Amino acid sequence: MKLTLSERNVVAPKKTELLLGIFCWLMFEFGFALLLPLIFDSRKADDVYWMNVTFFVGNFLLVGCVFFGFLRRSSIPLFPKRFFATVGIGLILYQVLSFVAEWIAVDILLFYNFFIESFAFSNPNQAAINGLVSISPIPMYVCMVLLAPVTEECLVRGMIFAPLCRKKPWLAHLVSIVLFAAMHVYGYIGSAHTLSLVLSFLMYLPSGFVLNWAYQRTLSIYAPIALHSIINLSSILYNYL
Repeated sequence: MKLTLSERNVVAPKKTELLLGIFCWLMFEFGFALLLPLIFDSRKADDVYWMNVTFFVGNFLLVGCVFFGFLRRSSIPLFPKRFFATVGIGLILYQVLSFVAEWIAVDILLFYNFFIESFAFSNPNQAAINGLVSISPIPMYVCMVLLAPVTEECLVRGMIFAPLCRKKPWLAHLVSIVLFAAMHVYGYIGSAHTLSLVLSFLMYLPSGFVLNWAYQRTLSIYAPIALHSIINLSSILYNYL
């Protein structure tokens, strides 16, 4: 594990891909949020659903075009045995770290309920996903299990983690783990309880670390993409079924 976390030779995007990736980030964070309400009626549940589907599809296509070369180069260092072993170990590591994070979150929640006020925790991001899945599951499964992992891994692991990892792995882990957790909760600031945001942030930290580790262990973005897909699928099935 220690040797893996010091690995620097991960496949990373080229400078041109990184520059174009800035546009992908802007579209991911702001562009689609501004454009899609012009097409869909945000007051209608069905329109909100298809607006989200379009968001996932649009980002996937954009990122796929910009990072096509990076994704192709990432297949070169792949060795099937190491790839599948990494995904398997990563899932176990994710479960262990998630259990620790949930244990800490429960302690914080109990402390808050006892000393401050009664509060029922709900992950706002997961609640939003569950609501979309309940409207029409199959398109949302495709978005969350196939499209979102590619988009988010290219933007976070490819653009942020990989370049930093080549210089300072510890800094790459710190920045990308915090960023990955924050991007799943910051959109709910103002609409969700502050404690829900804090606890949700805490519970997204393990996945960020494990996805980074899988990238370093295989040198390829495809291991974190596969892990991300499985984690998303298990989360949806656990919360929806």
